[in-house]
Amino acid sequence: MGIFDFFKKANQTARESGLRNEEPVIHKTINNPTKRRLISDEKFNNQQFQREMLAFALWKYNENSCDYLAAHKSLIKMEDIELTEKQADKIIEKLKLLNNLKIKKD
Repeated sequence: MGIFDFFKKANQTARESGLRNEEPVIHKTINNPTKRRLISDEKFNNQQFQREMLAFALWKYNENSCDYLAAHKSLIKMEDIELTEKQADKIIEKLKLLNNLKIKKD
């Protein structure tokens, strides 16, 4: 499964599962780009959400010449959601673990 397929499946799963359990979220980022949703710990601990954040971090990591700091900054400065430092650190730790596993496999 390629990265494109992973993003496609993650988006599809999020659409299917997210809207049934929660009320639809109205994004007002077009009118007010500084308005971001703070992610609760309950939502952050959802495996699907963490996979999506990990995929985003991996994309930014590869886009910025394998720089963990750039990926961390991208997580903190996302346009529509707001992660805490602790949440972003947890995603970066998972990214480092993923990269270590990939290196050991090769």
